[in-house]
Amino acid sequence: ATMLSMGMSNDYEIAVEERYRRRGIATDLMRRLLAEAPEAFVLTEPDNEAANALYASLGGTRSEAAMWEW
Repeated sequence: ATMLSMGMSNDYEIAVEERYRRRGIATDLMRRLLAEAPEAFVLTEPDNEAANALYASLGGTRSEAAMWEW
């Protein structure tokens, strides 16, 4: 799971159940969430290759403090 914070007050724990992965669900959800957020950050495990590739593809900037920021 990934922790996403948008602005100062919204926190979400996001995960797509394994049997539904590779269908674009996380990409669509992240795009919708980011469209509503003036700023956001994501905390995820450094070795979570799928999540890190997703955040990079969405234009996130890797950050030491928050892993990925928009």
